[in-house]
Amino acid sequence: MSVDLPRLASWLRCPVCGADLEPVDRLTMGCKNGHRHDVNKRGYVSLLGSGTKLVGDTAEMLDARDLVLEGGAYSPIAEAVASTVAAAIGGAEAVASTVAAAIGGADPISAASGVAPGAAGVASRATGSRPGTRILDAGAGTGYYLRAALAAVPSAAGLALDLSPQAVARAVRSSGRVDGVVADTWRPLPVRSSIADAVLDVFAPRNLPEFHRVLRPGGALVVVVPRADHLASLRVDGTMLDIPSDKAEDVIRASEPLYALHSREPVAYDLAVPGALRAALVGMGPSARHADAHHVDARDADARHAEARHAAAHHADARDADAESPSADSDLAADSTRVSVDVLRLTRR
Repeated sequence: MSVDLPRLASWLRCPVCGADLEPVDRLTMGCKNGHRHDVNKRGYVSLLGSGTKLVGDTAEMLDARDLVLEGGAYSPIAEAVASTVAAAIGGAEAVASTVAAAIGGADPISAASGVAPGAAGVASRATGSRPGTRILDAGAGTGYYLRAALAAVPSAAGLALDLSPQAVARAVRSSGRVDGVVADTWRPLPVRSSIADAVLDVFAPRNLPEFHRVLRPGGALVVVVPRADHLASLRVDGTMLDIPSDKAEDVIRASEPLYALHSREPVAYDLAVPGALRAALVGMGPSARHADAHHVDARDADARHAEARHAAAHHADARDADAESPSADSDLAADSTRVSVDVLRLTRR
């Protein structure tokens, strides 16, 4: 794929000295102080530098994430993110079908009862977004939520920032409007100051001072954090990390010196989780690093047993109509989980 080097460089500053980066030749960018950085032919640059001990998501984790996200399991969250970004930037006319086409998601709610407050679709907004609008996704993964935001702001360009080169490569490949940089969110970001109109942080580490620096004055930080009951039924066997009781409040308190809370929107619904999706939900996030072989084997065995019980219940229902209602309740409990998050819009002070 071709690289829009001037566009990519326009986002970035040198990780060595902090000076703006500019194109030097076809696959090289550099700063006025002589530091040079090679650009990958796949359309992104690594500005990770030395000393980072953290490891990005593996190919297996990214495959699991694709299964979850591209199948539409989290599409109401993506729609809420897109709607929040459009409202914050003040200028996109978007509808749910536009976002759904961009993120490739299906409706995950039809298979199980539930509602997604405020996320049934992306509201239309009439004023056109101004040229040069920029959206940075910190911890972008494969770019799923960034694509949703870009669909809601048609003139915007996006930058996918992630620790995983494989994730950044997938994000860049997913859209011609996305550039990519490999970087560590916990360190000073190799991104120019006051460059972004919005920063996304979806289930990702938060470097609030650096997000403040790269946002323009009045820019929006859109944060998605899980609520205590998020995927609770999948946590009972200990293969997934626990969630603090009110993570959103913790983020709001920590951000107070630098940001003002504009809105807090809950998104919650029941999600059908057949065996493959159940395993992918565990395998796509940090919990995957904490699940040892014993836990994985136990989880797989539990999934097989659950499927066997489901099949047995189905046949029993066919033989005994009186058992129909209790069996349906049991199936719903075993084969669905609760998706529950808060979408925060914080305004840079």
